[in-house]
Amino acid sequence: MKLNGNTSKRSAAAKREAADFAAQERSAHRSASNRSAQSDTEIEPFGGAATCIGGAIRDPLSGRSYVYQAMRVTGAGDPLKPVSETLPGKLPQRKLVTTAAAGYSSYGNQIGLATGQVDEIYHPGYVAKRMEIGAVVGATPASHVRRECPAPGDVIVLLGGRTGRDGVGGATGSSKAHKLDSLVNWQL
Repeated sequence: MKLNGNTSKRSAAAKREAADFAAQERSAHRSASNRSAQSDTEIEPFGGAATCIGGAIRDPLSGRSYVYQAMRVTGAGDPLKPVSETLPGKLPQRKLVTTAAAGYSSYGNQIGLATGQVDEIYHPGYVAKRMEIGAVVGATPASHVRRECPAPGDVIVLLGGRTGRDGVGGATGSSKAHKLDSLVNWQL
């Protein structure tokens, strides 16, 4: 196939690009991150699953890594059971499964992240408490990494606002027993 009469030039350029990529890959630092969002996804499936993969993505990005691969593992009750069999105060399993999948994909697709592994486990043990786990792999060129030791007098800058249940202390909230009024009275 001939492209604009520049087949040999394009082939040479593609070979150089492939060699450059291979050299960069050898001098890269790899990173991995994972998050879980069981309670978030139980309460609001779309946003909970999006927050799950979003948190996993943000960690490597904060270290200037390029995130290039993801995995999603979830656990739910049988989504084909009738709504009449839904536990009191819970969303139907089918609603959780379909809406959480849409939330995860929405976040990942917006940044072009390839999710190579999706495993949805259906088991009665997940009816009372859903499992939602997102993980990513990233890499950054070694030239972008500085490794130094902290020294007395170093300044630490903490940026950000107060967090809700999904930040520092979030695990405390998600590990508590929840009732129908938990959405209103969620203080830790």
